[in-house]
Parts: sequence; structure tokens; C-alpha cells
Amino acid sequence: YTRAIALLEQGDTIRAVDDLRKAVDKNQEFYEAFVQLGELYSKKKDPMAALYLQNALNLRPKSRETLYLLGMYYQETYQFEKAISTYQILAEADTAFREAPYNIGYIYLVYQKDFKKAIPFFSESLKKDPGYYQAYFNRGYAYELAGDYKKAYEDYQKSLKIKVNYDKAIDGLNRLDRLKK
Repeated sequence: YTRAIALLEQGDTIRAVDDLRKAVDKNQEFYEAFVQLGELYSKKKDPMAALYLQNALNLRPKSRETLYLLGMYYQETYQFEKAISTYQILAEADTAFREAPYNIGYIYLVYQKDFKKAIPFFSESLKKDPGYYQAYFNRGYAYELAGDYKKAYEDYQKSLKIKVNYDKAIDGLNRLDRLKK
């Protein structure tokens, strides 16, 4: 395992993966090696990622890191129901983790175009972190796409109060101003 980490630092992913596989073959309870393998396979969008991450979750079922990696793998491979389910488990395991509801909202907003369904998830994320300017922006964008321009405007403004000159929020306000004309 140690050699695998050193190989990763040197950029030798192929040999690192080989060493990580040897590590989990010798020790089926090597959580860190399973996570590393899952993360490496996730980058390639390889289905083996889910298997390695599931093995890690069998060892530590409520691991925030592993649940998030698995959810992201499913999201990035367009397995949205599995992603949402994984993020829901993560939200229950770590009630303060803002990214779990945010990512569910993002799936509904961007991939499934269900703008109204996305809004409460961004709101939930904001309850966990009121300074999460990206959640204000995305909730505003969902409101805009759902036709509630007043609430969209308010959320874009809130986003800008937290992150001054946030380009996406400025663009959102400009779009809304053009709609008024």
C-alpha cells in the first residue's frame, strides 16, 4: 500500500493500481486501499469503481468520504437514481454535510430538468451552510427556469452578497433584467 501511494505521487498509476490490488487481495479489510482503488477507477468512469467503493462501505458503512465518492461516480456515469440514493444515505449518515442535498438538487436541475424538485434540496443545503453561495445561485437558477423570477433575483443577490462579483450570479441578474425589458 505504501509503495502504491508513492507510485501515485510519481504519476505511475498502472503500477500503483497493481500494488493496491495486491494489498486488498492480501487483506480484505484494507479500507484505505479499497477507497484508493475506487477513486482511481472513478476517474476513468470504470464500473470497477462501484465495486471497490462498495467493498469499502461494507467495512465502514457510514463513511462520508466513500459515500460521496460513490455518489459522484454514479452521478458522473449518469446513474442518477443510484446517485440520489447514495446521497440520501450520506445525508442521513452526516446530517451536516451540505454537498449531499446540493448534489441531489444539481441532478434534478441539470440532468433531469426538474427545476421545482431541485429547489428544496438547495434549500436543505443552505440550512446546513447559509454561506454556500453556489447553492443560492443554483436555487436561483432553478427558480428562474421554473418561472419564479422574483425568487430567482433574490437568490442571485444573496449569492453576490456572499461572493462579490460571482460571474454566474451576475449573468443570472443580467438575464432577468433583459426579461423585464
